Amino acid sequence: MPVFVFGGKMAKFALECACCNCGMATNKNISMLLSNSLATFGRYCIFLRRVFALPDRWRETFRRTFAEIMKLGVDSIPLVLIISVFIGAVITIQMQLNISSPLIPAYSVGLATRDIVLLEFSNSILCLILAGKVGSNMPPPWPYGTKWWMTARPFPRWSP
Repeated sequence: MPVFVFGGKMAKFALECACCNCGMATNKNISMLLSNSLATFGRYCIFLRRVFALPDRWRETFRRTFAEIMKLGVDSIPLVLIISVFIGAVITIQMQLNISSPLIPAYSVGLATRDIVLLEFSNSILCLILAGKVGSNMPPPWPYGTKWWMTARPFPRWSP
């Protein structure tokens, strides 16, 4: 019995004929599969329309955009500098220990470290740091704030 997932809900459909197990798909199951697929696609299209709609309050949109730029971009500069210094120090030590030949000039360690940090690691490390900041600044999914276990209300009593 195949299992299909539509919109986060699991639905089990027996695509075989129920009367004789001949392996033929029934029209009812195929139409249910098709209608669930179209309903999910429709919800996705409505979601995309809401995402790309024009904002109602432009002033608030610009204010929040600049606040997010400051929070995620400008406020991350000290963190990026500290992590970059430590990564550069580790790469310099590794290069000095691995390149210990009298035939290689002394400045080649600094040159190689500069090239590695600027060309290879800077983009990757910066993206990882900013992705971590974005993830840590996201609000929690529950509606009661960050301390949901302290502010969670019990279920309301059922009254007939």
